[in-house]
Amino acid sequence: KQWYQRRVAITAGIVKQTYDFNLDTTVAKRSVPSRSKRSTISVKQDATVKTTSTVVTSCASGSQSSSNVCVTCPPGTGFTNGACATCPRGQWNGANDNTPCNTCTNSMTTLKSGSTSANDCTRVQDVCTVKSAPANGHLSPVPGSQVNNNVMVTLTCNTGYDLQYSIASSFACNDAAYPTCFRTCDLSTYTPSKLEELRVDSAGINANQPLRHLQALKVNCISNHNFESSINSKTLTCKGDGTLEDTKITIPECTKDDNTTLIVIIVLVVLLGVAVLLLFLFIFIQWRKKRNDSYKRRSKTTTLELRRRDDEQAGPSGNTYQNNAREDNV
Repeated sequence: KQWYQRRVAITAGIVKQTYDFNLDTTVAKRSVPSRSKRSTISVKQDATVKTTSTVVTSCASGSQSSSNVCVTCPPGTGFTNGACATCPRGQWNGANDNTPCNTCTNSMTTLKSGSTSANDCTRVQDVCTVKSAPANGHLSPVPGSQVNNNVMVTLTCNTGYDLQYSIASSFACNDAAYPTCFRTCDLSTYTPSKLEELRVDSAGINANQPLRHLQALKVNCISNHNFESSINSKTLTCKGDGTLEDTKITIPECTKDDNTTLIVIIVLVVLLGVAVLLLFLFIFIQWRKKRNDSYKRRSKTTTLELRRRDDEQAGPSGNTYQNNAREDNV
């Protein structure tokens, strides 16, 4: 008359149904709904009655009974030793039934277990096994995975590490060597306010973007400012293949140009140039003076020599040379 609950449990293909109900004193017995089963009911007045029945299931086409359970294996698995098992490498199964896995032909293999098609079979020489991941990084696909030679492997470095500058993170599985993860050079301390304090131009400097190994950073001073030795720009290079200390990037402070020093230098250069010019003029004047004196002496000697020759040619009356010489002496 009053129904309270119905519990159903399925274990290893055996269906157990338990009915709990109360009967009032006016009811002697009550039939219990069943599915192709026999039930025996014992009734006690004002008592709870429980009954259990068992149903043996018959399997449909494409499935197979195993320990009173109907087994249908999904694609990628095969029925073996009374149960479904994943198809190992080199085998496949695309059916949803109780057939075993199929073996690849021509000594081919599959890239992974659980293959569902004959198209998954490939030549052994076209298969590449992903190598071990480098330190401080992980690979996708994971190491040990078997993929086609032309499949690209991606390397992702851990926090604080990155690939060398200009090196791609994806590469062919069969590459002779996989790239390496290097320490990055932190720039987080060089915020815009810090760069302003150092009087450094902030263009190209991102505090949130660390430098990669061998990546160069060009640093420029603001207008009318220089680094030491009057240098306006510097190139700093990240070195991530050493210790943590080696990765530190130090941006020096720029100082304002000292015009006084520049003026002094220019004056000294001008004075030195004037001194050199005066010395050259003095040497040139002395050289001209000596040259003129020498010319005069040679000219005088030549004149006297000519007169002497004329007197010798004149004979006894050749007193002209002596007289002229005497006059010249006078």
